[in-house]
Amino acid sequence: MWTYTSVILLMVIYELMVVPLLEILPEENLIFIAFVLGGICCAQKTRYNAVQASQEIVPGLELGEGSGNMCNVCKRRVPSKACHCRVCQTCVFRREYHCKWLDCCIGLTNLKWYLACLLLSSAAFMYGSNLTMTTICHPYQFMGPILLPDDCSDVYSQLDTAICFVSSVYSLSIALVMLWHLAYHLWLMYLGTTTYERRLYKSENHYSQGLLENIRYLLCCKSPYFSYLTSSQYSYQR
Repeated sequence: MWTYTSVILLMVIYELMVVPLLEILPEENLIFIAFVLGGICCAQKTRYNAVQASQEIVPGLELGEGSGNMCNVCKRRVPSKACHCRVCQTCVFRREYHCKWLDCCIGLTNLKWYLACLLLSSAAFMYGSNLTMTTICHPYQFMGPILLPDDCSDVYSQLDTAICFVSSVYSLSIALVMLWHLAYHLWLMYLGTTTYERRLYKSENHYSQGLLENIRYLLCCKSPYFSYLTSSQYSYQR
């Protein structure tokens, strides 16, 4: 609810209070809306893949048969790199963590969509914040057509400009947090591990596959999860 409320309120303030000031070009507004819609679509795809992965039942594994590790909670045979999430009530392969902002687990099945969501959403929040600040503040030309806010000392002279300024600061804060998460996950990909594995094994890197292997797993190529099922003579259907 916090995620939905933040996005809706920021969009309402931007479209109803910032755009009518006629300082923003139509193409700039279209680029901003494209970033917002792209982030929302990737977020929904992240949730959808997480729900689909939790509902899929692999024949033979749900009864504790075959090879693999036995999960003490859901009583199923799972790959060695799967971890049980007590919130989702299922085992997630190469689990990162349970994302509270999207209310779903981040794992191999939806990691690429989650990274795309972080990238597009952070771009939307940062771009919207810049458009808002350069509209209500005194801007200066940084480089070519790029404008940055210069003097914002008089933004609290009116209520509407004060609301716009606070929303832009809030939007910029969210963008910085998302960029930090994006950089952190890219760093984990470089190390060849996940958030859960790094917490579990501290500085040791037991599951490092290398950067190229991690990128291959991320871009919908054959993952070690499917290799595990093939070796166990089970078929996995998406």
